[in-house]
Amino acid sequence: MLFAFSIGSKGLTEECYSLHIPFTFSSGTKLNLEGTKFECEMGQFQFTIEQHHHLYSLKIFPFNSVEEAQIFKEKLIPSIHWVALTRKTGIEIPHQLEDVLLYEQAIAVSKKSNMYEIVHDNGWETIDGDYDVNSLVVIPEHKNLSCSEMGKASLTIGFGPDKFIEELNNALSFEDISEVAKNNKLCLAIQIYSSFSFEITDASKFIKLVTVLESLLPEERISDNENRILRMAKDTIKTERDAVRARGESVEEVNYLISRLGDLSKQPIGKCLAIYLKGISELIPSLEIDDELIRRIKRAYNIRSRLLHDGEFDEEELKQYLVLLSNFIPDLLLALFKVSAGEVEP
Repeated sequence: MLFAFSIGSKGLTEECYSLHIPFTFSSGTKLNLEGTKFECEMGQFQFTIEQHHHLYSLKIFPFNSVEEAQIFKEKLIPSIHWVALTRKTGIEIPHQLEDVLLYEQAIAVSKKSNMYEIVHDNGWETIDGDYDVNSLVVIPEHKNLSCSEMGKASLTIGFGPDKFIEELNNALSFEDISEVAKNNKLCLAIQIYSSFSFEITDASKFIKLVTVLESLLPEERISDNENRILRMAKDTIKTERDAVRARGESVEEVNYLISRLGDLSKQPIGKCLAIYLKGISELIPSLEIDDELIRRIKRAYNIRSRLLHDGEFDEEELKQYLVLLSNFIPDLLLALFKVSAGEVEP
C-alpha cells in the first residue's frame, strides 16, 4: 500500500477537539489488537488506538479547545517515551504539531470520487478538510475531515493494547510528568534510545547506545591548576604567532591551533562519563552502579571511539558490550525519567 484514505473525524454538531498522534514500533514489536481498533475510558478522556496499514495512531478525546489539546501533548509525548522504556523497544513518534488542512468552503463529494462510498456510508455529503495520518495534529471533531496515509514499514510480534494504555496511564499519573518534556537532554537521550532499535547491524546499535550516554553528560571543566597551565601554553603559542606574523607568514594554522586549545579546558568524555556515573550512583542507588560497571562503560566508549575513527572492532567484544548497554541504558533512562517526573527513586 502506497496511499490510502478514510474518515478522519466524528463530524459532531458542537465544537470539540481530539489529539491524534501516530506511532510505529521498532522491528519485532506490535500491538495485539482484536480487529483494528481498541477503545477505553480513562478519567475524563476516551483513548482510541487504531491500526492503519503501516502504523498505529492514538487519539485522545475530548478537548474543549486547541490549546487544551496542545497542553496535554506535553504530557502525552513523554508518557509514550515511558512506554518505550518499560517495554525496552523503540517507538517512533512525531514531536511537532502539524496543521489540519481546512478548505475555504466545504467540498461536495461526487459519485465519481474514490471517496464517495466511504463518505456517504458515514452520512456525509461534503468534506471540510483533511490531514495526514502520519502527522501529530489536533483534530476539530466538529468538522467533516478525511485522512490519508502514506506507506511505512510493517510490524511484528507484540503486546496487548491494554498494557499500552496501562503504562501510559502510569506515566500520566506522575506528579510532575510535564517537567520531563522540559528536560531537553533526557528527551534527546530517550529519542536516541528509541531510534537504536530501528538500526539493523550490531555496530550501528552499539554506536547509538553509547551516544545515548554521551548525550546525557554535562560539561565538566578542568581544574584551576590545569587551566593555569593551559593559559601558559596559549600565551607561548600566541608569542610564536606574533613572530610568524612579523615574518610576513600566514598565521591561519597557528590561530586554528589556538582555537583547538580552547577545547582542552573541558574534561575528556571518558572522565566526564566516570564523574557522571558516580554522581548517578549517589542520586539513584537502586541502579547499583559500582566501579566495575563504570570501568566497563568507559571501555564501551573507547570501543565506540575506535570504531568511528578506524572502523575496526572485535565482533565478540562489541556484542558483549552491546548486551551490557542494552540492559543498563533503559534502566538508567527509566530512573532518570522518574526523578524528572517527581517520582521518588527507591
